[in-house]
Amino acid sequence: MLASRFVMICTGLLILATGLAGGFVRANDAASASVQRIEPLVVSGQLMLDVDMNVQLNDRMKQALSRGVPLTFSVELEISEPRWWWFDKTIVDTSLQRRLSFNTLTRVWRVSTGDFSVIAASYEKAIELLSTVRNWPVVLSDRFEPEQTYVGAMRIRLDNAELARPLQMDSAKEQWVLSSAWKSFDFSILREPGAQP
Repeated sequence: MLASRFVMICTGLLILATGLAGGFVRANDAASASVQRIEPLVVSGQLMLDVDMNVQLNDRMKQALSRGVPLTFSVELEISEPRWWWFDKTIVDTSLQRRLSFNTLTRVWRVSTGDFSVIAASYEKAIELLSTVRNWPVVLSDRFEPEQTYVGAMRIRLDNAELARPLQMDSAKEQWVLSSAWKSFDFSILREPGAQP
């Protein structure tokens, strides 16, 4: 009697441990993204952004890439002018499309932004390139008043509308959801020396 009860308890603990381990494996397979750093810069009268992100793809996304299916990501940016007397005024509402692809014949990874693309030697290097934006020209800096504080927000997400049609109809659609939280930042444009206030 005591022995059978001991066996039942051990079996229950084993099942519980297996279930928890399985849960950890599934959690580690989840896709995730976050915006780590945003640095606004003014260069030659243009507002530019340097951005560092963290992007982790799940196994289903990696498998699609390894079979030659490209994935498109959208880096979305909003900048507004806070107004205490009315709704905030939107100054910028734009996005940057980045495409991650793998050529199954040449075994080469590629990260493309518009017509410009960079080749990567490995998946890890491709993700690093995808997650790093440098000198993104956003808008002419004369759209902003000097010394005025502006508030921005940015996120990165997988653009599901750009997925291949069979993947858009995939029964496990939650496996194709990847979006970071919006990360806020603020900045102001310095008045040029000698300029009238």
